[in-house]
Amino acid sequence: MRPRPAPWAKAGKALTVLAGAATLTLDVRPAMTQTPFDLYRERVAMTAAGARCRLFDAETSAALAAGAAQARTASLRAGYAAEALDRGAADARAQVERMDCAAPRLQKAAATARDAFRAYSGLERMAFPGRVGAWRADRIMPQQSAAWRLAQDAWAGEDKVVFGVAGQGGAEAVTLAVAPGDGASPYAARLLVRDSARLPAPILPADGSASLAARAPLRAAAKVILADARAPADPALRPKGAARAVAFRFPSAARQALEGLDPREAVSVEILYPSTQGEVVRTAFLEVGDFDAAVAFLSARR
Repeated sequence: MRPRPAPWAKAGKALTVLAGAATLTLDVRPAMTQTPFDLYRERVAMTAAGARCRLFDAETSAALAAGAAQARTASLRAGYAAEALDRGAADARAQVERMDCAAPRLQKAAATARDAFRAYSGLERMAFPGRVGAWRADRIMPQQSAAWRLAQDAWAGEDKVVFGVAGQGGAEAVTLAVAPGDGASPYAARLLVRDSARLPAPILPADGSASLAARAPLRAAAKVILADARAPADPALRPKGAARAVAFRFPSAARQALEGLDPREAVSVEILYPSTQGEVVRTAFLEVGDFDAAVAFLSARR
């Protein structure tokens, strides 16, 4: 008997269907020779056409944005330069500006996207795998207990870590939950992300190394965001298997800093512990990956 696919796998297939349906062919290149760059341009075109011609409701538009974000990530991982993708997106939008909103091919593509969205919008959970880590996205928002809306697992030395966006009762915040391996009690945490004002593009390892530590920003070019609250972690937020954990909440600036980063880069979270020899810092590294696409998934609801 064949094993049943995990819910996360089913969700991933559903987004693939939606993203594929959300393309609008811009040239005559055969589909079998399409590159990630071609798919990105087409998904940008479909999104732009939807906005210009008012083809979709807000939820469908958010889903299309998720597909475009994932296509951009795939293109970057395939070696396309961010500047080339920006030019391709601008060209796609320019072509859409010249299209007739009543054109049969546009209306057919829009109808296909709407049909695909009906299945996509019913998903509650989805996984966004990266090269090393993965984001888990969950649309369910409990009223009485906390839950991870977006989460990625990591290690800080021997400490188990979960980092992402936690929510409860309609409120959300970037959160870190840490279960110290030695029972120590951390007193503070800080998030380090690339400061685009000082470093417009990430410095990625020339050898293509997948090491997240090598993809994190240099401290001299990093924006440091301190957690503004500390408390025992809700059981639902604890790392898997942890009997207890400490949760740190970050200000809204943390989420804003994460959005728009290059999916190939990493961020770091430093966890601070008191010591008789001075401050002890344990660091976890997280892959940016499809953070933007995962956020768009959460926005695309029935």
